[in-house]
Amino acid sequence: MNESDRVEPCVGCGALVPVVDGPGPTHQYMLASPGCWALFGEASARQYSDLRYSARGLQMIDPYAVQHPGVPERRSSQSVWIHLVSLCLRLEHGLSDDVAIRHIQRLASE
Repeated sequence: MNESDRVEPCVGCGALVPVVDGPGPTHQYMLASPGCWALFGEASARQYSDLRYSARGLQMIDPYAVQHPGVPERRSSQSVWIHLVSLCLRLEHGLSDDVAIRHIQRLASE
């Protein structure tokens, strides 16, 4: 097995992700293994650099945030709540990303 083939379960979502030796970058309050956070970063970079993926922004961000809630505290609880509301607005109520973003921005500011 190559060094690059090592995987471990993400502490947040349980997906098998590449092992990152050392502390590695992670999110401030979402609970994710460095390998999972790195994969999310790569997918985010692709989303912003390739028009084929740019329209899929919230479809990637919302599920990731909900699957990596972190430890119970104000920021992590608010993050999960906002991303669940966004998913509900788009999937259950059929709102566009733009309209859903306006709604969640308003909710987050209250």
